[in-house]
Formats: sequence, structure tokens, C-alpha cells
Amino acid sequence: MMQMITGFGSASLVTVVRQMENSPKELEALQKFVPFAPCTTSYRMGWKGLEAVRYRTDSASVEFTVPPVSYHCLVLISRPPEKLDVRYEGVKRDMPPAAGSIALVPAGSSQLVRWQGSKEDLLIYLEPSLVARVAAESFGLDSSRTVLPPLYDLNVPELRSAMLAVDAELRAGGAGGSLLAESFATVLAVHLIRHITGPRRLKASADGVLPRHKLRRVVECIMENLGGAVRRWNKWRPSSISAPFTSRGNSRRPPGWRHTSM
Repeated sequence: MMQMITGFGSASLVTVVRQMENSPKELEALQKFVPFAPCTTSYRMGWKGLEAVRYRTDSASVEFTVPPVSYHCLVLISRPPEKLDVRYEGVKRDMPPAAGSIALVPAGSSQLVRWQGSKEDLLIYLEPSLVARVAAESFGLDSSRTVLPPLYDLNVPELRSAMLAVDAELRAGGAGGSLLAESFATVLAVHLIRHITGPRRLKASADGVLPRHKLRRVVECIMENLGGAVRRWNKWRPSSISAPFTSRGNSRRPPGWRHTSM
């Protein structure tokens, strides 16, 4: 059973799914929409809280549509293709992301995917009920409404490291069992919610003005390099243009000046 809830009046927040029951069979059924077989899946490993699938393909041209499922889907792009066109609720991109970047497809979203060239990625399906529990217990959010926006081309090192840990367990055949898988799911949910609810990074305005925090770093960098350049100049400048200082004050001595006692 799946209850659909809309966002809180914000266009940036998409359909919210409260998960009542999940089954790996739902994800296995998705395979009939994908025109190639996965390298590895966790479907028969008895994992809890998440499922993982690794894909690798050298197909010249691929296009397919994936119907909505009741899981949130995190995608780690290990090897982007030469060309990529992605469409899902709130996201329309026609350029391949960087290697190591992450996308989030919220539960209840269908996807249209096209690409050309070799591609390798890891898909991790998170149970919305677990994400809602983490949101309530760790962040004090309303557990009855788990709001996740669609995300694309993310660079979040902590989240990527957690996904790579899931990938390593998947390659090892799920030896850690359901307890480790649920721990991974909790860690992923924490990093995901922390990124979403954390302070937004300021963007440069349309007229090209840098945000204040970036401008401060630029000025500090300039001053650091300027100080080093002045020190090098003072060390290596020709003696013919040297202007020594008097011992009293900082007034400069003219060329040929001599001190005489009165």
C-alpha cells in the first residue's frame, strides 16, 4: 500500500511517498523495462532497508522508460556515457554528469533515460519508511511526511563513501547480512537528509557578482600571494634602487646622503 502526499506548497518539493510495504519483487519487476541485465543485485540476499543494483553496459544507444516504484532511488554514476538525456519529476538534463556524481529519484517518480556510449552506475533503493524514521529520530522532522526533492549531479563525499561501502558489500555477496544492510541504509538516510536540510550554498547572481563568502576567500588569497611577492621583491630588488631607512622613523634617505654629527 502506498499513500501519495503532495509537498508543502513549494514547487521545489515533489511528490512525497509514505511507504507502508516494500518488496524486492517490485524492483525485480522493473527489469523488464531495462533492455540489459544487471551485473549484480541484492534481491536474493535478504537485505533490509535498502536494495542495490549495479549496471554496466557498452551499448551504442539506449532509450527506455522506468515506471514509478515505492522506493527512493540513489544513483552513483561510476562511468558516465558520452551523451545522456534524463527526465524525471523536477529534473531535465541533456548532458552527462561528472564521474562520481549522485542523483536522487524520489519514490513515485517515473524516469525517461537515453544515452550513447559505455555507462556504469550503482543504484541503491531506500525504503521511504526508514528514511522517515531517520528524519524523525535524528532531525526532529515530521515522520508522517517524508519530503525528498529530486536531485542531480550531486558532489557529496560522505554520501558517495557510504554508497561505495554498499557497493563493496554487494560485490562481496552480502556477507554482512540484513543487519549490516540496514545500518548502511540508516547512514545513507542521515547523509541524504543532512544534505537536503543543511544550509544552501549561495549562488552567484545573474550579473556575475560573487557571493560574499567567496569574495572574502578570493581577497584573502590575493593578499597572501601579494605579501609573498613583496617579500621576494624586497629580497631580490637591485641595490641601485634600494631605499634604506633611517634608524629614526621611516623617512627615506636620498641617494648619497650622509649622517654628520653636530
